[in-house]
Amino acid sequence: MGSLLFAFTVFYAYIHFAQYFIIWNANMPEETFWYVIREKGTWFWVGMVIIFGHFFVPFLALLRIDVKSVFPYMVPICLWAWLMHWVDVSFNVLPVLHPRDSH
Repeated sequence: MGSLLFAFTVFYAYIHFAQYFIIWNANMPEETFWYVIREKGTWFWVGMVIIFGHFFVPFLALLRIDVKSVFPYMVPICLWAWLMHWVDVSFNVLPVLHPRDSH
């Protein structure tokens, strides 16, 4: 299960970066405004938490095979990944808290 979580962590990061890169490269105002708003203001730090907490922390924790094969080590890593997924969904769904700070 640890190897599967590791694979999906890498795959999830790849999908998110590819989506960001394609939309940002297209430079279409009706699509990029969402990223512009999220990269400024109150959501900037949430985005940083997602980048480091949703990818780097689980990725680095799951690199070692001895961590992936010990159940007591995997429980907090899985709970952390689940929490970061909730933060990511909130980041994608919730509105901007202070729109004036985003410009």
